[in-house]
Amino acid sequence: LLADAKPLGKLKTDAKVYAYAFRAKPDGHDRTVVVTWCKEGAAALKLPSTPEAVYDHLGRTVNPAIELSLTTAPQYAILSADAARSLSLIAPPANPRWLTGKPSPVVLQVLWPESSVMLFQSAYRVSSTATTESKLYVYNFSPSPVDGNLNATANDGWKVEGLGPVHVESMGREEITIRFVPGKSVTQTIANVRITGDFGSAGRPVAAIRLAPDSNSLIKKAGIAVPDALKTDSWELMVSGGPKPSATLDGDGIIFEASPIGDPWFYPRIKLTAIPPVPRKAVGLACTITLLEGEGLLWGIFDEKNGSSYVGDFVNQPKLGIPVQTVVMFDGAGHGDGWSAPDPNGKLDPSELAAFKIGVNGKAGKIKFRLSDIRWVRP
Repeated sequence: LLADAKPLGKLKTDAKVYAYAFRAKPDGHDRTVVVTWCKEGAAALKLPSTPEAVYDHLGRTVNPAIELSLTTAPQYAILSADAARSLSLIAPPANPRWLTGKPSPVVLQVLWPESSVMLFQSAYRVSSTATTESKLYVYNFSPSPVDGNLNATANDGWKVEGLGPVHVESMGREEITIRFVPGKSVTQTIANVRITGDFGSAGRPVAAIRLAPDSNSLIKKAGIAVPDALKTDSWELMVSGGPKPSATLDGDGIIFEASPIGDPWFYPRIKLTAIPPVPRKAVGLACTITLLEGEGLLWGIFDEKNGSSYVGDFVNQPKLGIPVQTVVMFDGAGHGDGWSAPDPNGKLDPSELAAFKIGVNGKAGKIKFRLSDIRWVRP
């Protein structure tokens, strides 16, 4: 349906509806294809004309109509090629400027163990307090040997050791042990590292790496307690469905329990009543969690006053029956594209927070966990 697709733009719709138009060649014929869905529940999208055909997200035919009945699952409406002129569109971003030059035959590659990969952040988990060792491979795909020099730049005080002069034979590979050294006080959840090689006429290869420090240094800090976090009636128990969830006071913590159904998730939510809602210079939210039953990934979701939400992962995930100290950082939280309201400035503003959630996306069945020592942390 989207063969040889070229973006035409985003249809102007209300905030609940998503619709994008493409010039494409389904079955080899020039057509305008509209891909559309809604953020939640049900909605409708009126098109300028009745589509030639409509398909659901599994490729099944849907009765074509000038007004489509939408759900959260995408639909594909096939319109005539000239129908695009009748669509009210927001133009797509311009193509990036074409850079002149030629590719370098020298390639840099940093390899990490699979356990370090964080797909959500497109980054690699490293220690925020100790040196992390990795392997850098330098490949030479030219017919002649090359000599060059490697150096690195990084933000937030990070340094890369082990770089310097390197010689690589023709069609060869050199392995170099490098070390990522954190600064005295790591404050950002993502560090950007850029390793550059200077090989003269053979070019300047680059390897760009995103590091995700574990922030464990912040976990040891006392922090500032979140007001009313030990009051069960302060929490709104949000769940994907199923029996009514519960929150029970347990000494210095609260036990949350639910049996979510569907695409199972369970997120207790607490409104922020303090002024300001988050203490100045706070960089994240820490807590101690004990998973008592079930399994799943622990996430923090920050809700701004304008309705937008940002989600971040806790650096240490819960373990069954074991109290785990963990933290989620503000600058590592990403906008909830596809389910959150849009945010005009496109970034999380701690001073604009209205509430936060701590919860689990898991498997069907009971999920039960204990939260304690919920606090804001500063570097």
